[in-house]
Amino acid sequence: MNESKESYLFQYTDGDRDINVSFTPGDTWHEVLEEFVSFLGNVYGYDVRDKIAMKKNPYALDKNSWSGPVFDPEDCL
Repeated sequence: MNESKESYLFQYTDGDRDINVSFTPGDTWHEVLEEFVSFLGNVYGYDVRDKIAMKKNPYALDKNSWSGPVFDPEDCL
């Protein structure tokens, strides 16, 4: 059986510069989000991480794979 892992490519071109990020993540989508947020920061020249938050979920969040904010939906009511 041929096992293939997913891979991701984020690409930005504006005429003056090209930014490409390609990677194969581990086991969680959090790692993909972490890489994408870093990519956006590189494209725009500033960190956007504090503008993106994940919903708190003790069963699904690997604290080592997401360095941005986490919120509790109960606090938003």
